[in-house]
Amino acid sequence: MFFTEEIYYKAMNFAGEAHHAQFMPGSTIPYVTHLANVCMEVVTALTYSSSHSLNGDLLVCSALLHDVLEDTPVSYTEVEALFGTEVAKGVAALTRNTLLPEAEQIPDSLQRILRQPVEIRMVKMADRIDNLRQNPLLWSNSQRKAYQNEAQLILKTLGGCNLYLEEQLKKKINSYNQYLEVV
Repeated sequence: MFFTEEIYYKAMNFAGEAHHAQFMPGSTIPYVTHLANVCMEVVTALTYSSSHSLNGDLLVCSALLHDVLEDTPVSYTEVEALFGTEVAKGVAALTRNTLLPEAEQIPDSLQRILRQPVEIRMVKMADRIDNLRQNPLLWSNSQRKAYQNEAQLILKTLGGCNLYLEEQLKKKINSYNQYLEVV
């Protein structure tokens, strides 16, 4: 159930190097902060979980690496060589297929996530929880509403994996209303 310090440091250092030149959109905050926040969410969920069958190393490693294929030049082969096939498949499932039309990318990713271990579902929920924390100032109201709707789809599709994460995601979806303009 718990994770090893070794895998945490290995994944954190790898992710930090891969994302070293990236910042949170519209800020000077290093992107690795998002990865650490997602990891914090899954570790918190792990401590509240009654399931002793969760793979903590898979959970933590996938949380820290979840954007590495989508946002950096790192390849699937590199992730697999360093962290194993299970982590690489999980990270690949969490990665949008940009060859698909944009409207199909989230539903496609969610279906791929459902074929992975429950830990990958938990990472996706934690990712959206963190992404809903701040107002995306550069987005239009319709973009914000679409993002909130995607969050509801994530909750509906991936729900049932962890009560703590589900409750956190519900709260973030509801509080996201503050960023929507009343029309």
